[in-house]
Amino acid sequence: MSEAPIRVVFMGTPEFAIPALETLARMDHIQIIGVYTAPDAPSRRGTQLFPTPVKAVAEELGLTVRTPATLRDSAEIAHLAGLKPDLIVVVAYGQILPVEILEIPQLGCINIHASLLPRWRGAAPIQRALLEGDIESGVSIMRMEEGLDTGPCCAQEVISLRDEESFDEVQMALARSGARLLKRNLDDIVSGDVRWTEQREIDVTYAPKVDKADMTLSPTLTARQLFDRVRASSDSAPARLKVGDKDVRVLGAHLTSAHSHHHSTEHLPHAYSHLAPGHLRFVENTVVIAGSDPDEEVLVLTDVKPAGSRELTAFQWALGMHLTGDTTWQ
Repeated sequence: MSEAPIRVVFMGTPEFAIPALETLARMDHIQIIGVYTAPDAPSRRGTQLFPTPVKAVAEELGLTVRTPATLRDSAEIAHLAGLKPDLIVVVAYGQILPVEILEIPQLGCINIHASLLPRWRGAAPIQRALLEGDIESGVSIMRMEEGLDTGPCCAQEVISLRDEESFDEVQMALARSGARLLKRNLDDIVSGDVRWTEQREIDVTYAPKVDKADMTLSPTLTARQLFDRVRASSDSAPARLKVGDKDVRVLGAHLTSAHSHHHSTEHLPHAYSHLAPGHLRFVENTVVIAGSDPDEEVLVLTDVKPAGSRELTAFQWALGMHLTGDTTWQ
């Protein structure tokens, strides 16, 4: 390997990309010659523009940042070519790279993707894994080509998905895993000593962006499916249900057997049983909702955020709503 530092352009936008950027910045033989990220944008409420998480960190590191609205502009492509990168590293950038950019770096473009490719190609791999109840996830280092996450992989790291983990927790675990994987494999990628393995088309699944319908809690779902939606919930796609005409975001919940001898209901051995599908029960300081399989499992709500209100414990919310007995929800 030559003595000259490896000239790297980094492309990423959300918090998920930060551990990889910080790892590259700490590597002696790597020179980050530019960071590309999404343009500044308003927060979910208000008009003031804020930098992306990657831009904020890159500027703290003293790196040059560009925020083009598109990479398909000929002037942007020419500018990037003029940087003469050896390698482009992409982590959740948010734009498809045109072939003209893929062809610029001598060592190609690599992507850290938050799934065990070819499972969950696309925009929302972590949320899709949680929504489907996957028991494991992971990260892949892929060589980029024109298709959507179709390139061959040289490394993967698997993590277990535990029931108590939320989307945010899984996302940060995978972000750190991806940074470790990059550090372990970068020298071999540069020297050509890695083996690139083509993805098996037969195993491909897709992870389109989640929308409101994907995250709506419905009595037609089982308790496990409701729980998976709560775990996959995020600020941009929150898990919600309705009680009466009031919208409620569910921030925390856990599953329990319908016949559980809950520690606070020992004198009510079947406090959760005989709860009809689509009903909610406030009993012994606990809020329980039944999906389509109430004889098997029910969902215990722990934390909620009613529309227009602050975050509350489910107990505080139930008291404020004057919930008594069984109530329908939708």
